[in-house]
Amino acid sequence: MVACLLTSCNTPHVEPDRISSIQVLGFSGCPSTPELLYRVKLATIQSGINATVVYLDQHDLAQSDVRRGYPAPTVLVDGHDLYGLPAPTAIAAGCRLYAAGLPTTESITDRLLATNEGQ
Repeated sequence: MVACLLTSCNTPHVEPDRISSIQVLGFSGCPSTPELLYRVKLATIQSGINATVVYLDQHDLAQSDVRRGYPAPTVLVDGHDLYGLPAPTAIAAGCRLYAAGLPTTESITDRLLATNEGQ
């Protein structure tokens, strides 16, 4: 037992998750928001990342909050769009059209893992 304590029993070192915040931005008039929220929650579970997914209704945010300017639905990971959209410079509500359609759970999982690894 003492030898095990001195050598750490070959317990692998596990790095903490780099991701601390996942937000899904949307509003009630955007038909894709509920599905993307579901996919993000599922992708977070599948990736094993220990972060809570928070839904934010953009209409409930302060008028000056820059997150009101993202098209809905948008996934922010630590304040940055998961798919590379730059922060908006104007506050406006609108629906987001992804080039290949709404991101799949697998695509979201892959991006979360890459973000968590710092790539």
